[in-house]
Amino acid sequence: TTLMNAVPDIVEDANNELTSIARSFVLRIYRNIQRISVQIEAVKTELIDLIKDKDEYALLQSIPGIGPIISAALMASVGDAGAFKNGRQLAA
Repeated sequence: TTLMNAVPDIVEDANNELTSIARSFVLRIYRNIQRISVQIEAVKTELIDLIKDKDEYALLQSIPGIGPIISAALMASVGDAGAFKNGRQLAA
């Protein structure tokens, strides 16, 4: 985040040693990252809306470090967690 905030100033600083090609390249990458970040946030918002009323997801998200993305990915890969005898079997 700090680097992303600094990129416009770095690209516009005529006193640094970046060539015009390097400036163009860095700016292009910067803009692509911005676009992708907006898309990621949109998908994350949609995902949160999809799982907000599902008890299984809420239970998973009560575990420290597990948010909407991880809980959705886990549920998508595991399917019915009730098919496992215990947590150890699920983890294996």
